[in-house]
Amino acid sequence: MSEKQAPNSQAPSASPLVELEVKLTFQQQTIDELHSVVLQQRNELDRLKREIKDLYDMIRKVVEQSTGDDLPFERPPHY
Repeated sequence: MSEKQAPNSQAPSASPLVELEVKLTFQQQTIDELHSVVLQQRNELDRLKREIKDLYDMIRKVVEQSTGDDLPFERPPHY
C-alpha cells in the first residue's frame, strides 16, 4: 500500500509548483508589457513638454514683437 501512496503524494506537490511557475511566467509577461507602456508614455510626455515649450517660446516672441498698436481697444459691438 505504501508504494501506491508514494506517487500520489508527489503529484499534489508538483501541481502547485507548476501553478506557481505558470503564474510567475504570466506576471513577468505583464510586468514587461507594463514597462513598455510606461516607456511609451514617458516618451509621449517628453514630446508634449517640448511641444509646449516651443509654443510658449513662439507666443513670447509674438508678444515681444507686438507694439500693442495692432490691437483695437474698442468695445465689441454687442456692448
